[in-house]
Amino acid sequence: MNLGEPEGGSGADADESASVPPPCDSCGTVSTAKAGPRPGPREGPYVAVLADSSWIDPVDPAQDGRRPVVACSGRCLDRVRAVLASRPYTTVELWAGKVTRAVTASQGPPVRAELERATGLTPPQIRAAYDWLEEHGIWLERHSR
Repeated sequence: MNLGEPEGGSGADADESASVPPPCDSCGTVSTAKAGPRPGPREGPYVAVLADSSWIDPVDPAQDGRRPVVACSGRCLDRVRAVLASRPYTTVELWAGKVTRAVTASQGPPVRAELERATGLTPPQIRAAYDWLEEHGIWLERHSR
C-alpha cells in the first residue's frame, strides 16, 4: 500500500505534474479516466477522504487527520479503507503531528505561546503530544525560549 507521504518535490514542472493523475494509493496504478462524483465500475479514479490520525496535511492544518486518498477501483478503495480502519484513530497522535510540524517550522525551540498558536492545542495537549512522541522514540527539541 502506498499510504506514505504527501506528493511533492518530484522535480517535474508544476504544469506538467498537474496534468498527471496521482497513482492509486493501493496498487500504484495511474488511472487515465476522469474523476467524477460517482465513478462507474470501470471508471476512476475514486477519491475519498478518510480518518487517519497520522495524516498531517501539508497545506491546510484544518485537514489534519483527514487523509485524501485516490484509488483506481472500488476494490482498491476498499483495501485502503481496510488498512486505515485496522489502526486506531488516536487523537494524541494527531496532536503529536501538529506539534512536530510547528517545531520543525520554527527557527529554534518555539516559545510556548508560539507553539500553542501554531498548533491550536492547549498546554496539557502539547505535553501529551510530547509524551506520545517520546514513547514512540521520536525526539523533538522540547525546551521553550
